[in-house]
Amino acid sequence: MIPTDLYYACFDEQFDWDANKNGILGELDDNISVEPNIIVTRLPMTLPKDIGSIVRKIVDYEKSGNIKKNIY
Repeated sequence: MIPTDLYYACFDEQFDWDANKNGILGELDDNISVEPNIIVTRLPMTLPKDIGSIVRKIVDYEKSGNIKKNIY
């Protein structure tokens, strides 16, 4: 078992991570796609004020033009 967020990042018509219906998600037998179509991340925060701070930082970064396009 490998913890992953790939379930939320794959959109190539492969949504059945339990294709063999045995109750275990993401097995080789399920024939899932492990190539992400989008980038998924988490922003760990404890306090509501932290949300505003991190959102401002992300928006400022995006506006700066430093984001790499087509990283794959």
